[in-house]
This record gives sequence, C-alpha cells and structure tokens, in this order.
Amino acid sequence: MELTRLKKTDIDSSYCLTCHDSYEALAGKTVDSQACTDKNGLVVNPHGLPTNVEHEDIDCASCHIMHDSRAAADQAESLCGSCHHENVYECFTCHA
Repeated sequence: MELTRLKKTDIDSSYCLTCHDSYEALAGKTVDSQACTDKNGLVVNPHGLPTNVEHEDIDCASCHIMHDSRAAADQAESLCGSCHHENVYECFTCHA
C-alpha cells in the first residue's frame, strides 16, 4: 500500500472564536503569559501581537497546530523564531 499525504485543511479562525470569544478576550486571558519571551526578556502576549503586515497572516492555526505533539507555546516559539531569528522581538534591531 502506498502512503499518501493528507491534504491540508484550512481552519478559519472565526470557527475557533465561536467558543473562544474574540481576539481581544483571548488577549485579556493571556495578558500574564510568559510563553513568548525573547532573549532580552521582552514578553509579547501571544494573543495580542502588534498589528503589522508581517503578522497579518498569523491566525489560530499558526500556533495551535493539530497533530503536533508540542505544546502551543512551543509551536508559537517556533513560528516567532522563523522571522525573529535572533530571538529578539523588538522590531528593527537586526534590519534597518
């Protein structure tokens, strides 16, 4: 039997928000989260990311990946590190 890759199904964040309220409510619940802390100690609320073009494609499924054994915080760290490769969240510290 030949193994085939499952198709990727996009889950719209509005589906998640039917139970989890709104992004603003989620940001309020995780305001004290230390999950996204860079090497300088800057803490970013994982549900209160700065609004900019670099973050516009980030949605619930970006950090809450189904069938991944890592915790959401570890998944988020991996996602953040894909751009913030020096583990520094403050903008324009690496590239001017």
